[in-house]
Amino acid sequence: MAKGILDEAGIESMIRSDNAGGMYPAIAGADLLVRAEDGERAAHALQRRHHRSQRQ
Repeated sequence: MAKGILDEAGIESMIRSDNAGGMYPAIAGADLLVRAEDGERAAHALQRRHHRSQRQ
């Protein structure tokens, strides 16, 4: 969902997730990566969407 929000804002991102090819299924989670120069803009876009969804 967060990647979609960044895509809509025109901010390139990628999801990094690694459970060693399925060898460690208990390792859950993923990292959403953005370029350092887009970090502040990305955080702002995600916060804006979060605040909007809380008001609904």
